[in-house]
Amino acid sequence: MKHLGALFLLFIPVLLAAQGGETKPTASALRDPKDDSLVGRPAPDFELTDGSGQKHRLGDYRGQAVFMHIGATWCGGCQQEAAWIEELAEKYSPKGVRFFHLVQGENEYVSLDYKKHYRSTGTELLDFDFSVARGKYNARSWPTTVVIGPDGTIRYHAKMASRNPSDVEKVLSELTSKVPATAKDSVTCENGVCRLPSSNQTGLFAKGSDYLPRVANDSSGRVWMAYTSSRDLGNNICLRRLGAEGDADGAKSTRVTRTLSDDYAPDIAISQDDSIWLTWTSDKNGKYDIYVKSYSDGKWSEETRITESADDAFHPRIAASRGNVAVTYYKWNRDLGASRDRNLFVRMYVNGRWGREIEVSPAEPKYDDHTDPAIVFAGKDTVWIAWSYDYHPQLYKEPLDTDEPSIFARKINLSGEMEEPILVGTRGRKQHAIDILPSLAYSSKSGLWCAWDAALNGQRVILVSRYDEKTRAFGPETMVSDARQIASSPSITIDSDGVPYVAWIQIDGQHRSSVRYTRFSNGQWQDPPAVVADATQGAVRNPMVLAGTRSSVLVAYEQVSEKESEIAVQRIGVGRD
Repeated sequence: MKHLGALFLLFIPVLLAAQGGETKPTASALRDPKDDSLVGRPAPDFELTDGSGQKHRLGDYRGQAVFMHIGATWCGGCQQEAAWIEELAEKYSPKGVRFFHLVQGENEYVSLDYKKHYRSTGTELLDFDFSVARGKYNARSWPTTVVIGPDGTIRYHAKMASRNPSDVEKVLSELTSKVPATAKDSVTCENGVCRLPSSNQTGLFAKGSDYLPRVANDSSGRVWMAYTSSRDLGNNICLRRLGAEGDADGAKSTRVTRTLSDDYAPDIAISQDDSIWLTWTSDKNGKYDIYVKSYSDGKWSEETRITESADDAFHPRIAASRGNVAVTYYKWNRDLGASRDRNLFVRMYVNGRWGREIEVSPAEPKYDDHTDPAIVFAGKDTVWIAWSYDYHPQLYKEPLDTDEPSIFARKINLSGEMEEPILVGTRGRKQHAIDILPSLAYSSKSGLWCAWDAALNGQRVILVSRYDEKTRAFGPETMVSDARQIASSPSITIDSDGVPYVAWIQIDGQHRSSVRYTRFSNGQWQDPPAVVADATQGAVRNPMVLAGTRSSVLVAYEQVSEKESEIAVQRIGVGRD
C-alpha cells in the first residue's frame, strides 16, 4: 500500500521481498519524522463534525489534554498504529485525555466501519477537505500525531509516532501526572462496540436514531427502505414500506433483527418477482460478518451468514435480478503483526443456492487496500462491481498509475468468470487525486454509469463517467458538483426513460450541508444542481437516489439534529426538456 506521493506522503513498515510484497517507504525515509516547528505554539482552533453529525470545536476542550491522530482509513501507517493508539486511550483517557481521529477526505459511513473494526474509543472527526490537517497542523504526510496540553499549547507533533512510542508516552505522562485516574471518562465496551460515556462514540444518540438508509422499489412502484435503528435494543436492521411517491403508506416498520448485537449498515435489492433481499453487517459471532435475509410471499427466510471472516467483513452491497442475487463486501487482513489492508469479494445466489466466495480484488501487490464497493446487474447474468483501490503500479503505467485511491470496475458473470479490472476514474499520478466512494447504475436504454467522489488540490467534487460498450472502457469524466464547495457521498440512479440522476452531499465554507442533485438531459448534466434539502433542521448526510417505476425519482437521506438522526425521503423533479 502507498508509495511516496508529492501531495501526501504515507509511511508504513518495510515489507521484505521474502514476504512476497514490494519494498515500501518508511518513516525513516524522512530526515526527521518529528516536526518541532509547531511545538510550543498555540494549537490552531477548528470546528469539525463527528461521525454522528455533532460539531466539535477544539477550544471547547481547553483544560484537557488532547491527542489527535491525523490520517485516512486507507492509510497503511494509520492502520498499523490503530492498536497502539487504543492502548494509549485505555491508559490515558481515564486521566482526562481526549482522543480524536481526524479522518481526511472520507464520509461518515466509511469512518464508522473503520471505527468499529478497530473498536476505537476515540471520536472520529471528518476533515472533508483536509483544511484542518494540512492547513493548520502541517500534516502533509500520514499518520501524523499531535498532542495538545490543557493550556492549548502544542506539546508534540510527529509522523508515524508509534516508531518512537516512548516520546509520546513521556509527553502524555507529564500532562497527566497530577490527574488521578477516574471512571468518569473510562472506556466501556459492549457487544464489540466501545464508547466513552461523556460523548457519542458509536455514531448513535442517547435517545436513539435511524440512519444509513437504503431504498429499492418493487414492480408496483412501492418503495421499500432498509435502515439502521438504535431506538431499541441497540443497533438493529429495520424495513419500512413507503408509497410510490416516497410517502408513508400507513405500514409500520418491521424490525428485521432484534438482538443485542451490533447490526448495522443494511442494503436492499428487489428482484423482478418482488422478492426483497437484505444484507447487513453484524458482530453477533464476535467478529463482524455479512448476513443476508429475504422476504417473499409474506414470509421471511432464515438469515444466512455469508462470510466467516478471520478479521471482520464490512460494507455489504447487494443486487438482484430474476431470482439471482449478488453481494459484494470487503474483508480485513492481518499482516505484519497488525490488522491492515482490505480485499474485495462477491458471493452469488444462483438457482436457489449460494456459490463460493470469489475474490474480486487483484492479487497484486499483496499489501493494498480495496474499499467502498458498489454493485449492479447489467442484464440477467452479468454483474458489475466498482470500488476504490489505493495502490496499483502494476496495473497501469504513467500517466494513469497513482499512489492514491482510484476507482476500478470489474465485470463478472454468474458462473464467477471475471474480466480484467477497468480503470474508471483518476486524474492521474501527476495530479495525485484521491478517488473514493463509487456508485453504479445500469439501464438497457442508457448503459452503465459510475459516479464517485474525487479530492484534488483542496477541491472535493463529484465526477461521473459512462461505460462505452464499443471501446470497452469508461469515457471522459464529467464534474457535476460545484467546484467551489465540498461534495461527497454520491449516489446515482437511472429512471425508466434512461435518464441518469446523481445526488450527493454538498458542504459550504461554514460547514453547512445540503443534498444536491442533477440529471443528464440533452447530452449534458443540469447546471446548476438543484437543492433537495439544506441544513435548516440540522446536518444532512448519506443520501441515496432511487428512480421508481412510474417516472418518479426519490432521495432518501439522514437529517441530523443535536438530539437524533432521522430519515427523510423527498420526491425530486422529473420534468423533461
